[in-house]
Amino acid sequence: MSHPQSTAAATTPANAAPGNMTLRSTLVLGLLAALFAFGVALLYTLTRDESGLSPAQQPTAKSAIPTAPNTQTDAAPQAMPAAGNHAADAARLDALQMEVAALEAELAGTRRRIDSLSASAAGFADASARIEALEAQVAAARRAADAAAAQAAQAADVARRFGRLTADYAELGARFTADGVLIRLDETALAFAPGTTELPAAAREALTDIAAFLQRHRSQQVRLRGHTDATGSDASNIALSEARAAAVRDALITLGVAADRLKIEGAGAAEPIADNASAEGRRRNRRVDILLASPAQTAG
Repeated sequence: MSHPQSTAAATTPANAAPGNMTLRSTLVLGLLAALFAFGVALLYTLTRDESGLSPAQQPTAKSAIPTAPNTQTDAAPQAMPAAGNHAADAARLDALQMEVAALEAELAGTRRRIDSLSASAAGFADASARIEALEAQVAAARRAADAAAAQAAQAADVARRFGRLTADYAELGARFTADGVLIRLDETALAFAPGTTELPAAAREALTDIAAFLQRHRSQQVRLRGHTDATGSDASNIALSEARAAAVRDALITLGVAADRLKIEGAGAAEPIADNASAEGRRRNRRVDILLASPAQTAG
């Protein structure tokens, strides 16, 4: 079997024309241009891949491209990690310093708040102490006012009772003596017959007024002092005068006066109020006197 291509190749040198030479030169130049473009593209691709590699891969990638040794360029990668660590440490230090400054500012603010709270607490304690002192003063003032009011009320009550007492004294015909307030039941009310202790009928009305007076003024203590005229012996007159005082006492007890408020005594004929030389004088001397304490002692 024959090969046409081999035959054509064998016959080409002999039959080559000038036009064929020109075509061949054009094809060679195109092939060279294509190879140059491929080389440029390959160089560009390698350069771009080098810029995208990690620091650990870059020396390997660079080693694929032969370059002349450069002392400064080779020393830079060794100095860069130290510079990077220093910058990171400086940044970390700045961050810590900022954090410390923030914490110190917060601490100062907290201390100021504590001082303010302490001052408020001290002020509250002072105010509480002042309130307690004022409350004590108010309580003392109230007690004093209550005591003064009670004293004033008591004084008013004493004055009222004293006024009523003196009015009753005047109504009973009492008078003030050295022995006390004297209410004399003389011959008009007590007309004792000579030598007797029997109360006349008219005596009850007078003694009723005396009993009512003593019921109104229960603090009054009473001395019933009996008297006689000059007839008879002193001993018999003392006994007779005391018996007449006892008769008045018994009558007052029946009218509601407590027995322990009534004290009796006999003066005999030692204290006459009239002349015993006449019958009228002797009648006036036969009497029972009622002696009461003074108003200053009994008004309360």
